[in-house]
Amino acid sequence: MLGVTEGTVEQALSQMLTSGSLLLDEIDHEPLIFLPHLRRAEEGIALRIKRLAGGTIAYPQIDFEKAVAWCERRTGKTLAPSQREALKTVLANRTVVITGGPGVGKTTLVNSILMILRAKGVKCLLCAPTGRAAKRLTETTGFIEISLRFAPCSKFTGGHAPQNSTRPLDFKRIKPGGADGARTRLYPKG
Repeated sequence: MLGVTEGTVEQALSQMLTSGSLLLDEIDHEPLIFLPHLRRAEEGIALRIKRLAGGTIAYPQIDFEKAVAWCERRTGKTLAPSQREALKTVLANRTVVITGGPGVGKTTLVNSILMILRAKGVKCLLCAPTGRAAKRLTETTGFIEISLRFAPCSKFTGGHAPQNSTRPLDFKRIKPGGADGARTRLYPKG
């Protein structure tokens, strides 16, 4: 495929690992190779998510069964068992990451989360890594959102310096839309 022999690739890989331009690690007994800066970025993201998850929930107590029944009546949609379980997890935890391929129900789940939290008076803000993703969030949820690319100078931050751990956005729940598409340079440098 590359037009080079397997031995050439192995030699180049060995040299890059020895020089430190690549890192070899094992996760769940699976050998994996990382670019050092991406590995540090992933570790930084994981650490920040762990810190966020350790905090207390910033919204009122929610009767899950009552909230789901209300939401299903309002939307006319019945949540699938996996969506109900995900919704229960979201409402019981401060921080969650929602992933899944097309058609698995992420949009329905996000709409249910927003509907329930807003009914409880929770102020919500949706963010997305690109203008296209932000537009899609607005179309599917009816909420105005911001693109992470433009967030630091948007009307939501008053044109001030970028938000960070000492200067957070003033919202109880932020859902990065399509986080797998977010550029890691938005996260820890190093």
